[in-house]
Amino acid sequence: MGRRYSIEFARAALDQMVDFSTRVQNMIIDGIAKKLSYEPASETRNQKPLRPNQLAPGT
Repeated sequence: MGRRYSIEFARAALDQMVDFSTRVQNMIIDGIAKKLSYEPASETRNQKPLRPNQLAPGT
């Protein structure tokens, strides 16, 4: 495998997860880590690169 990337969650994203059970929170975090830890920029069928956005520069 290639280089492993670290994933940092925004405080707002973590705050939104409090409505889910602990089990579901762990499933979400594990799924994100599995998808983004090694090739975060790779395009998949359901994960497309973001288009330039004038309202949110830098994305």
